[in-house]
Amino acid sequence: ADTEYFGRPEQQWMLNFRVRDLDVMVAQLEAAGITVEVDPEVYPNGRFARLQDPEGNPIQLWEPG
Repeated sequence: ADTEYFGRPEQQWMLNFRVRDLDVMVAQLEAAGITVEVDPEVYPNGRFARLQDPEGNPIQLWEPG
């Protein structure tokens, strides 16, 4: 209940999508004018990026490692 991981305090969930190629997906989203924050760290389970839907709900993109 006290985590800031999801963004706003009232936010308790996040959509997570597995993508085949994170770089390609990020390029497509940015070309459409959507801001995407790519985590620079590569984790043992892959790479991640985060964006928000039009209502400000968090969405995480995951490319398995």
